[in-house]
Amino acid sequence: MSGLNAPLLSLNAGTVSKLALARVDLAKMRLAMEVQTNLLPKVMGPAEFRPGTEYLTSTRDNQPARLIPFVYNTATTADIELTPNRMRILLDDGPLTRPAVSAVITNPDFPADLSGWTSIDETGASSFWGGFGRMDLLGTGFNYAGRRQEVATSNAGTEHSLRILIGRGPVVLRIGSAAGYDDLLAETSLSAGWHSIAFTPTGGSFWVDVRGLEESARVVNFIQIESAVTVEIETPWGTNDIANVRYDQSSDVLFCAAGGHRQQRIERRSQRSWSIVGYLTDDGPFLSPNLTATTMTADSTFGIVTVTSSRPVFTTGHVGSLLRMTTAGQSASANLAGAEQWSDAIRVTGVSSDGSNSRSIGVAVTGTWAGTVKLQRSLAEPGAWTDVASYATNQGLFYDDELDNQIVYYRVGFPSGGYTSGVASVALTYGSGVQTGIVRIDAVNSTTSVSGYFLRPISSASAATVDWAEGSWSEGRGWPTSVAFHDGRLWWFRRGMTYGSVSDAYHSFDADLAGDAGPIQRSIATGGNEGINWALSLQRLLVGTAAQEVSIRSSSFDEPLTPTAFTARSCSTRGSANLAAVEVDTAGIFVQRDGKHVFELAYDVQGQDYASANLTRINEDICAPGVVDIAVQRQPDTRIWFVLANGDCAVLTRERADEVAAWTLVTSTHGAFEAVSVTPGQDQDDVKFVVRRVIGGVTKRYIERLRGAGECIGGTLSRNLDCHVTYSGAPTTVIPGLSHLEGQAVAVWGDGRTIVSGRSTVAVSGGSVTLPAAVSNAVVGIPYAWRLKTTKLAYGARQGSTPLLQRKRVDHVGFVAQHFGWKGTRIGRDFDTMRDLSSILDGRTLSPDETIEDYDYDATSFPGGWSTDARVCVEGVSPYPATILGMVIGMNANERGLGGNPRPSGEGG
Repeated sequence: MSGLNAPLLSLNAGTVSKLALARVDLAKMRLAMEVQTNLLPKVMGPAEFRPGTEYLTSTRDNQPARLIPFVYNTATTADIELTPNRMRILLDDGPLTRPAVSAVITNPDFPADLSGWTSIDETGASSFWGGFGRMDLLGTGFNYAGRRQEVATSNAGTEHSLRILIGRGPVVLRIGSAAGYDDLLAETSLSAGWHSIAFTPTGGSFWVDVRGLEESARVVNFIQIESAVTVEIETPWGTNDIANVRYDQSSDVLFCAAGGHRQQRIERRSQRSWSIVGYLTDDGPFLSPNLTATTMTADSTFGIVTVTSSRPVFTTGHVGSLLRMTTAGQSASANLAGAEQWSDAIRVTGVSSDGSNSRSIGVAVTGTWAGTVKLQRSLAEPGAWTDVASYATNQGLFYDDELDNQIVYYRVGFPSGGYTSGVASVALTYGSGVQTGIVRIDAVNSTTSVSGYFLRPISSASAATVDWAEGSWSEGRGWPTSVAFHDGRLWWFRRGMTYGSVSDAYHSFDADLAGDAGPIQRSIATGGNEGINWALSLQRLLVGTAAQEVSIRSSSFDEPLTPTAFTARSCSTRGSANLAAVEVDTAGIFVQRDGKHVFELAYDVQGQDYASANLTRINEDICAPGVVDIAVQRQPDTRIWFVLANGDCAVLTRERADEVAAWTLVTSTHGAFEAVSVTPGQDQDDVKFVVRRVIGGVTKRYIERLRGAGECIGGTLSRNLDCHVTYSGAPTTVIPGLSHLEGQAVAVWGDGRTIVSGRSTVAVSGGSVTLPAAVSNAVVGIPYAWRLKTTKLAYGARQGSTPLLQRKRVDHVGFVAQHFGWKGTRIGRDFDTMRDLSSILDGRTLSPDETIEDYDYDATSFPGGWSTDARVCVEGVSPYPATILGMVIGMNANERGLGGNPRPSGEGG
């Protein structure tokens, strides 16, 4: 028989699966645990009783919710709460709300006479009632159409807010303390979608201006003052879409994809002004050009248009999509009502000396106007403009420049000092070349007819063309499912396709832009058509499908991706679940397609590409219920939170440099975690959860924030309780503010000690609890426990003998701990046979409520017994704090052989 002290010098090895308990050959098994619950390891070695969660608010209508972090900078953050078809903004301790104010916008539904709104239309522009309760703003392309309203308020100095729905943008908004001013809200452009815009009046009234510039009407559907409300903004994402939202952020904009819906932009103008708008592009991407005999014919060349196809082509799914059409010739039209207003340029080539009049340019000027219109040209490229003709009256003529074999650009308009009054409608036409127009489809009239408006004009109306293409994205064709920023481009992913924007132009996919900065539209072209579940920008652009993980690069030197330098290769064939992957430095973490195994993608120098490694290889049970959400915490240690379908959280403490990959489990009494979000913090990142609880028989969903480890080590307010609230004030035995925990059993920490422990508890009644003693400071919440259970203690066998199946006995356990509420801790050989720690330490009797700063304890009496599988189990309960630095286990081993060993004296309980 031999004796051994087995030191567990650190508790940062985490847990292993029961299936791995016999792997005593692995060095990690010496420090690993079979059970480590609510005791979070630190990379340096200790394990901390996890902090409690603070109650912040309920989700909207207690509905299932997802939290998306929004990080403007590390000091300015928010969380976007997504519930079915709504989003709220969580700031600090709760959702964004608006104060009550007296201001009211007159006739917010826009009756036919636009009563209450004053016209501020510039020359040639017009604002009018467009029907269906909307305001239309029809500009000239140069001059604004607009309306203004003065709004009275008795709440100067109090925040006000406008709720606005833009049907077709952009619409320009400004708010000022006087007519035409923008001192209360600097001029801002609003895209199509919902907006909640905050400002603070300084006087008894303020002026609201809305304006539109474009030649196809901009539309304001709704505008009113928000008052005494929690801000809720409509989204397109229903119950089944929320989990599928993928996002990436650039400055004040979060770009979102969700498969079944158009991409969206969540915009922040300030911490209290937010919008969600459709992500729109004006120049692509497009599918391959039409190769059939089907033609498209437009009834106008610019502005509002109806397009007719020669065969049935259109479905309701084309609403909102793009249509590109190319017609012979060139044209440029404009309505001019001011100096330095010009038409677009046309490009003239060829010869005229052969009598073909191939350089003949049509010039037309109509309308009611006064001034001097100039025809100008620029050789080789636009820019160096010179006058070639002047017109003081309406004209309809041809101009031949006789500049054979030269490339010349022409435009027409009012020069500086040339405009007097009125509106001149000008047009240039040229028979040679081609012109490509782009239409955004507003409505599908039939299978052969759509209505919309031009984003780029075409050269001629009523000319049928077979040269057309429809947009790559639509309700019918499908929308992107993932998004990422990489190499200065915004990348969207749909099925097996990747779409990279023009470099540094996140809304442009102009295929006519040549060179390395041009857009990239490529197929992954490896594996089946599985759909892309996630995308990460690491050293390379990585995407995950249900069959494989793909590495996209330019070359082995990893230069930026370009239209001609693009290679997609499979780097892993694990297959990814339909969950977002997360970035940890230069590595990516993703969940395998079964939803139960976690892999790390890291760059492999030997293979010169990314390779995957199984992070759950010796703990394949930890995520067995299935992962439903993921977030990464970087402070104080790197912890990856995996929310599981059973309501627990699997937590991976990861530090590659120290070879730490420790799995632990986090649970909450009478609560189920449903979602997690992490935003940066100073000493600890801000971790928030959506937690489902049943209160009084009713399902509630709360947003709760994980408190910092430094707040859970004793002291005045120690926060080792879940869904808790705090009290600070006059001494009292009644703690209010607990209506969210009505009827629940709670524990209490007050004035630096445990008032009610998790083993005794008190029930919340009438939104409060009554304590046995008055306190000035208290934390009240739901208690929870931490647990440790060692792996097989296979130590101390003689040389050549297996340590497994040897009978052994644990006779003492020692602890090294800090901030230790000793009375809350018990030890035993299993969780059904537990014993309190001794109340004697260093010859003195400990107070039951005492928290010991530095605790060294050797249990001389341990409730162990002889067994081939002797274990040590330890558990603690809140609100007693505990930080375990290490353990020493004293054992005796019987080494007389396997099977048939005589029972050692004293064997038993």
